[in-house]
Amino acid sequence: HKSVFIGEGVWIGMGVSITPGVKIGDGAIIGMGAVISKDINDGEIVVGNTQKIIGNRNMEDFYKSISKDLVHSVHYPNS
Repeated sequence: HKSVFIGEGVWIGMGVSITPGVKIGDGAIIGMGAVISKDINDGEIVVGNTQKIIGNRNMEDFYKSISKDLVHSVHYPNS
């Protein structure tokens, strides 16, 4: 099985499908119902089944918020 990597502070909307082997970078945002079949870079905002990039987060601000513990991540082991 290929694992999916999900970075720190990623937001994943309801009903998102992620195919095996995909890497989702830190701070990425994935809109509700999107189909993710290829890697997403840090801070990309992605929507739809065509994985359309509609914007990018300010990663400098994002990493500052992580360093101030304003973003909390939970790591779930693969089962």
